[in-house]
Amino acid sequence: MTERERHLMSVLIVFLCGVSFVDMLAISSIAPFFKFVMSGGEIDFLPAFAQDLLAHFNPQERVLIFVCVPIALIACAFILNATQAWLILKFGIGRWQRMSRHLVAMMQNADSSWNSSNNSGEVVRICQQDISMWARDFVMFSLTVFADISLILVMTGILVYSLPLEGLIYFFAIALMVLVLTLISRPRLARYAEQARLAANEIQIGYGELLRGYKDIRFALNPKWFEQRIDFSVQRASNIHLYQNMWGKIPPQFITFLSQFSLLCIVLIMFMNNFTLPDIASNIAVLGVVASRVLPVANRLSVNFGKFWQVFPFLQGLEKLERDLQEHQITSKLSSTKIVPSENTNWNELAVELNEMYIGSDSGSKLTGISIKLRQGAFYGLVGVSGSGKTSLVDLIMGMRIDSLKSVSLDGVPVCEFGLIEYRSGISYVPQQPFLIDGTLAENVGFGETDLDRAWVEECLQRAGLAEFLQTLPQGIDTLSGDLGGRFSGGQKQRIAIARALYKKPKLLVLDEATSGLDNDMAQKMGQLFEELSSDIIVLFITHQCALLENASEIFVMRDGSVCERGTWKQLVNKEGAFVELLRDQRPKREVNV
Repeated sequence: MTERERHLMSVLIVFLCGVSFVDMLAISSIAPFFKFVMSGGEIDFLPAFAQDLLAHFNPQERVLIFVCVPIALIACAFILNATQAWLILKFGIGRWQRMSRHLVAMMQNADSSWNSSNNSGEVVRICQQDISMWARDFVMFSLTVFADISLILVMTGILVYSLPLEGLIYFFAIALMVLVLTLISRPRLARYAEQARLAANEIQIGYGELLRGYKDIRFALNPKWFEQRIDFSVQRASNIHLYQNMWGKIPPQFITFLSQFSLLCIVLIMFMNNFTLPDIASNIAVLGVVASRVLPVANRLSVNFGKFWQVFPFLQGLEKLERDLQEHQITSKLSSTKIVPSENTNWNELAVELNEMYIGSDSGSKLTGISIKLRQGAFYGLVGVSGSGKTSLVDLIMGMRIDSLKSVSLDGVPVCEFGLIEYRSGISYVPQQPFLIDGTLAENVGFGETDLDRAWVEECLQRAGLAEFLQTLPQGIDTLSGDLGGRFSGGQKQRIAIARALYKKPKLLVLDEATSGLDNDMAQKMGQLFEELSSDIIVLFITHQCALLENASEIFVMRDGSVCERGTWKQLVNKEGAFVELLRDQRPKREVNV
């Protein structure tokens, strides 16, 4: 929790104590009312000062006072308890919203190595389920438990004051049973909760794979295996849920039985000790009110303790995610005078100077000895075999790695002097497998832009080679793309991603295998488009189709995490080194996904 949240929680605790005090006054006022009625209007059981005060009123007015005071106190207690419940809910929901915003912001600022090392299905489940559990079953639980314990202590004080022996018997019976049931159920609930968390992860991942890879799965060697895996996970999760609920429901039922049994014993004790009828009536009234308040509270307390042990493994998963994200944060060390790359900022030169950067873990592969400069108005190529470090270098350039802060500079100013969001606002990125949202074609081009320029959207789509395709769509740019762009082919999705990059009007355009899903003719057209765009921006094209780089200003060849060759097409061909080896290894590209 933040400092402000802890302060708010302290204020709430003080308020809860005040509510408990009013509860005590409300319930304490019931016994005098019953004694007054059962004794025929006598007031000699009251303290002397109260008798002197009531002596000024006639019998009818006294009846009105004895009726109105308990009613007023009970009504006030009701209003305060309702307010208490609302404040606790409001506080818990506020923490839920704050934690969600906190994690989203951390994910947006996380090093790209974090994304590649985590399962998205599990992270989605944590953000969707564990945060709500943290807010509902931990934050609100803590406040509710404090309120419940305060109420039980107040009720116990009233009982002990009215019936010393009987009150202690009732209190210790309830307290002992809550303690015993908690100790018995705690290890079982904790074990079932950990199993439930793992089963929930398996189900989330299983359904995600089934939906994303539906074509591959339907034509797999054994498609039933995927169904059986999900079915097994669901059976496991449902059985765990059964045992969790069983152990969650036993304690409240037993506490109800014990409370009723204790009340019968207390009435029997009063009868055997020759209590007067007014005393028995008033004490039974107090016992009834106390029991009506304590019994649900004791049950809720037992349930809440059970929930805490059930939710504890999920809280550990949430804590681990937050800690892992914190370790991968890309922190921009802003200078006193913040430089913002906007439309008016010149991206004349982007430089990368890197001695060493590990990819994944310290024992894994790494980038070494990188020194490149990308200038405005130039078209650059980046080639290399798979695993040579191209993607890691691109992540570094785009500000997606912690090392970006100290290794990348724009016009001589290190990236750490910029706000990362502002720095990235000047960059457009087209990946090999574009991500499309379940929205319209226009929304996928604007991609987060609320005030879309529809004419510019259409122009970008046309420049990306989708003019004829647009004419076949009855709804035009308002056509829905479907989940993950399922309505479009792979080649069409790549061209939509290119249109998205153009719509942003970037200073740096990064193309990561952006033509891999296109036929040769369309790839050549896109290559020419990229060359034209480079007249006033920086274009960096990562590709295995080396033929598209024939007119590149400079080509960087990567091998084993370093730039082993650089130069124009002609220079590299004449050199007959690593670049020529790549050319010889290439095979004719088939036309797919168009």
